[in-house]
Amino acid sequence: MAVQGVPKENKMVKRLNHYEKIKTRNLWEEVFTEDSKKFLDYFSEKIKDNEVLVVEKDGSVVSMLHLNPFTLLYRERIVKSHYIVAVATKKEYRHQGFMSELLKEAMHLLYEGEEPFTFLMPARESIYTPFDFRFIDKQNQIKMIYGKIENEIQNKGKNEEMNFPVTFTFISEENYRELAKFSGKSWESKSFCMVRHDEKYFRRLQKEQESQNGGICMISYENRCIGYFNIAMESCVEVRELLIEEKFKNDIFPILRKICFHYKKDVICKGFWGKGGDIMQIPNMMGRIISVGKMLSLLTAKIPVRITVAVIDSIIKSNNQKFRLEINTEETYVSITDGKPEVSMGIDELTAFLFGFLPAATLLSKYGLSAAVMEKLKNINTIPVFINEIV
Repeated sequence: MAVQGVPKENKMVKRLNHYEKIKTRNLWEEVFTEDSKKFLDYFSEKIKDNEVLVVEKDGSVVSMLHLNPFTLLYRERIVKSHYIVAVATKKEYRHQGFMSELLKEAMHLLYEGEEPFTFLMPARESIYTPFDFRFIDKQNQIKMIYGKIENEIQNKGKNEEMNFPVTFTFISEENYRELAKFSGKSWESKSFCMVRHDEKYFRRLQKEQESQNGGICMISYENRCIGYFNIAMESCVEVRELLIEEKFKNDIFPILRKICFHYKKDVICKGFWGKGGDIMQIPNMMGRIISVGKMLSLLTAKIPVRITVAVIDSIIKSNNQKFRLEINTEETYVSITDGKPEVSMGIDELTAFLFGFLPAATLLSKYGLSAAVMEKLKNINTIPVFINEIV
């Protein structure tokens, strides 16, 4: 049975089967020249369970888009989503609309799968805004310069700096279960939408980090796991998703300094908890709502809210509906209605609003909303995102 609003098969775009996916490696090597052979070998691991859409000319792939599956968690609910990666076109075939067709086909494919939203890490924001993608999270980042750290440590005294009680080591086979248990417990109290960190996740992540000359490091105190981080070592040392027990949060910066001094390279740390100092908040992932109904069902509110919202989507036509929402502190009941909407939003605005990147006050100034509607919007909890994936 055809899904309402999903166009007929796009004859320009081809969905590759398992055996055909390897055909995209040549284009990956041609476009993403910064990726090492070791990382490209990991490419074979990623295509085992992903979806690949391409445009072919004379039997060769000239444009591609990969959809990598991820299981997300939000308020103890499982959310299925796909990460759009490796959107690329051969130089001589650019500006012919291939990327546009791939993105639209991908969105319709995900709509058939009833996914709330999709996400990507943009090379440039302007590429994806015409397709209604908007930023949905910011990532903490800090950079430590080796020369500066070396001088500070030499002046302070190497032994004093290096001999603090928290240690870190690369993980081994017996650590995966321990990491998954620690991660699950640590994230329980945080109401973020994030990738589920189970044993399978950490095993896949370890392969990814190894493909970048790194790995997962476990942080220990008195032989007990108190945190972890991912590390990649190329031109500089990149530390990603440094998670540590709350009472040890002041040890984040000594750990980063120790890494910097040990490898004698600059260190950039991305995706960690912390405030102050030289920490920068950088827009990270862009996202787009795919199935409005499924997305709205994830909402909660500070107090019960009833509101009717009209949505305008120029790509996924089935989203062009009026949705009646009954939101409480735990869940939302969504229904389609013929009633008069209290607010109308484009899919891009709805995406930005629900992920906390479009204040209700901005909607007030644009649409002249009533005080009652403004109060309803302010009581809807936005969905914070914490995603640190590369591919």
